[in-house]
Amino acid sequence: MYNKLEHNVAIIIGGGIAGLLAARVLSGHFKQVLVIEKDKYPSQAGPRNGTPQANHVHILLIKGKEILLNLFPNIEQELVAKGAQIVNLTKDVDYYVGTGYSIKFDSNLTTIACTRQLLEHEIRNEISKFPNVNIHENTRATGLIIARDKDTGLSTCKGVTVYSADTNSEEAITGDLVVDTSGRESKIAEWLEQLGYDEPKKTVVNSYIGYSTCWFKPTFEQTAVGDVDDDNKPIIKPIIVLTNPPSNPYMGIIYPVEGSLWLVGILGIGKNYPPTDKQGFLEYTKKLETLDIYNTVEDFELSGPIYGYRTTGSRQYHYERMKSWPENFIAYGDSVSSFNPFYGQGITVACIEAVTLDKTLRAHKKRNRNLLGFSTIFQKKISKINTLPWLLGTSEDFRWPSTEGIKPDIFTRYIQKYSHRVLLITPNSKIAAKSFFEVMHMLRSPLILFHPFILIRIVIETLKGHTSK
Repeated sequence: MYNKLEHNVAIIIGGGIAGLLAARVLSGHFKQVLVIEKDKYPSQAGPRNGTPQANHVHILLIKGKEILLNLFPNIEQELVAKGAQIVNLTKDVDYYVGTGYSIKFDSNLTTIACTRQLLEHEIRNEISKFPNVNIHENTRATGLIIARDKDTGLSTCKGVTVYSADTNSEEAITGDLVVDTSGRESKIAEWLEQLGYDEPKKTVVNSYIGYSTCWFKPTFEQTAVGDVDDDNKPIIKPIIVLTNPPSNPYMGIIYPVEGSLWLVGILGIGKNYPPTDKQGFLEYTKKLETLDIYNTVEDFELSGPIYGYRTTGSRQYHYERMKSWPENFIAYGDSVSSFNPFYGQGITVACIEAVTLDKTLRAHKKRNRNLLGFSTIFQKKISKINTLPWLLGTSEDFRWPSTEGIKPDIFTRYIQKYSHRVLLITPNSKIAAKSFFEVMHMLRSPLILFHPFILIRIVIETLKGHTSK
């Protein structure tokens, strides 16, 4: 049942993953959903201008996977049919944490391994099944249409102005709700200032991370996760080698994707940017805490170029603190809080926010016949959702002295240091490893790390000297 509004039109700025998720949930609330996307989508799964990180490693956190399967029940089947692999994070992945490899065991902690472009392509395919969702490609939003009531002083967003590259023309599109999901390049803060709103407060943390990624095709036929040799040993396996603050700012990863290919990524913190030539790339892998990635990929066949990327850090707009905010307008995803891509939180946070959008709309419609007050309620909820992933990510950033920004408080720094202690005992503790993965994949609260068994194990390992790194 649709809410009883004048036009029943929702407009979404940005057709990336966050925007497509918004379209999915809003299709159940509005008669028509319009997605404004500045890029032209590729006909097949592939990168586009608006996703500069598409060629790099993207690990879909388990919480995000669960939400995607709830929104699109067939998407896992479709992804696997196109070559995506199912990875058991505690069984299939070698996870090096500084004191050794995390203990291996079977669990239900599985996710879908594929490229970001395949994931986005399949989400678009799923969205195409909703007849009330229309995507306007090659169309760029240029501003908000705001109406102000002179008597009440209330300001309401009535739509957007757009420019179509296909027709070389501008037009105004009106609707009942406008959602900005245009990502890191969002112009909302600028547009709101131009319309007379206060400048939103902004928090920025920059650890100067750079990474390089290449696609490798193994020289043998068995390339899937779980393939074994005659001795029943894995032929190739996912490997993640973490940094070791403050001495080693380098991280590496081998991760499977579709097409019998594997992505190999290397990362440096504090302006230790990795190279984009093959020889330099391989030499850089020798800087990791273990040579296992170098030994695995040194003879692989390079498939395509090596892609480099330098992040601009993490940025969070505090729209929830603004004195005035337009009715019928909301923003979420990277438009509000763009996390450091290193931590893989962005897609999953967008999934959580999409579910929150659906729940908040349903609750609001039970009490109201219009959207008055909805926007400010939603922005405050988004702020709460962003708090934990922001603190987890930026607290890790500040383990490096070169990181710039406002440092977290004493309590947050304590939680970060304690969490690192938990990580260091995962080679010898199944409960610590499982709990850590559950927190990292946004399934459980960090409070689970204070389980008595984990506390006891930390004391034991500390006495042995295994948590000193």
